[in-house]
Amino acid sequence: EYYDKNKVYPASLNDLFPDFAPKGPDGKLLTQPPINAITNQPFGYQVSSGGQDYQLSATTSTGKQLIYTKAGQLQQK
Repeated sequence: EYYDKNKVYPASLNDLFPDFAPKGPDGKLLTQPPINAITNQPFGYQVSSGGQDYQLSATTSTGKQLIYTKAGQLQQK
């Protein structure tokens, strides 16, 4: 929805709130970006110059970093 309206991805996950807030696992709208339960830190998020691509990253319980891209690609580091 954010991209459709603005033609770019948000500069930070905070920019999604409150107007574009996603639903959490319980089905309720989130009031702020979620926290990675493993690290107790915000998920990593980077948007490309020009706002046409992004990467969202999370750390797993084994310490690996998972990186998701707008194309649905998953990378592990």
